[in-house]
Amino acid sequence: MSGHSETGGPTRQRLIDVAIELFKQHSVAGTSLQMISEELGLTKSAIYHHFRTRD
Repeated sequence: MSGHSETGGPTRQRLIDVAIELFKQHSVAGTSLQMISEELGLTKSAIYHHFRTRD
């Protein structure tokens, strides 16, 4: 097991939804992982669990 997952059901979809809203407000380049984690109330490590890269 790699320790990284690209599955996660509702949490993964919630991450995507929040990221899209922040991208609309601040652009992709203007949206930091910190902004996403604060909006979701998750740690950056939790986000990396669902997404290996920003792409």
